[in-house]
Amino acid sequence: MEKGGVNNMIMVRDLFERLCHKVDLRDPRQSTEAFGKDYDAMSMADFVKNEGGGKTAMATVRIWTRAMLGLEPQEVSALYFLMYCKGGGGIMQMRSDRENGGQFLRLANGEL
Repeated sequence: MEKGGVNNMIMVRDLFERLCHKVDLRDPRQSTEAFGKDYDAMSMADFVKNEGGGKTAMATVRIWTRAMLGLEPQEVSALYFLMYCKGGGGIMQMRSDRENGGQFLRLANGEL
């Protein structure tokens, strides 16, 4: 297991969550240029690496992109995924099984 991996993953997750809430869906490129990075030119894999994410952070992001889009982290732009998550209320909201979360009331054993 990667030393400090969980804390590193939480740092990357929290950064992504903050950034996605700052994206202006009407003009995403303009709004993210203010962050000083071209998120459309980088993949989610690049995002993790550029932000100092390690193996655990990359594994977590791999789960996000596979489960939510059916894509690998290197196959989706960071800007697209930021926009996608912003539209769904944030990565935490979309991955949550709490009330109003993206996974709330999913089918269990074929029944509600």
